[in-house]
Amino acid sequence: MVLKSRPERNIVRIRFALSSITTYDVDDWLADGYHWRQGGSHAVTVNGVVVRTKYFSAYTEPNKWTSEFRRTVYTRSDRHDAVLLKYDGNEAAAASHAHGNAQRPAAKNRTYVRTQPSIIRSLHEQSQANTSAGSRAVPWSC
Repeated sequence: MVLKSRPERNIVRIRFALSSITTYDVDDWLADGYHWRQGGSHAVTVNGVVVRTKYFSAYTEPNKWTSEFRRTVYTRSDRHDAVLLKYDGNEAAAASHAHGNAQRPAAKNRTYVRTQPSIIRSLHEQSQANTSAGSRAVPWSC
């Protein structure tokens, strides 16, 4: 699944890996279009199930972040295929910027958007299938 837009404040998204989706798709929340800094985590055990909470603050520019826009992620130890995401605050406070390793001037002016883990895994699997079949075909068409 490709995220069509960046989430706004007061939005709660629930991600489940359904039978038609691999378990790797549940990690696509990592590529939501914003740049985040993890500010900590907390774990609580309820009826033998560990509920982990991770707290994130949005970057306003490289090496600077704000608590005006936050993301909270909830996961359960018994449901690795489910993630609850909560976005709070003013999404206008979050800024887009270039990749931290950008060297060329053109790359420094281009906004970096992370590729979703499921897309990377799919391309890797297609590449491996082409290699094992002895094919020299490109894993995608242009």
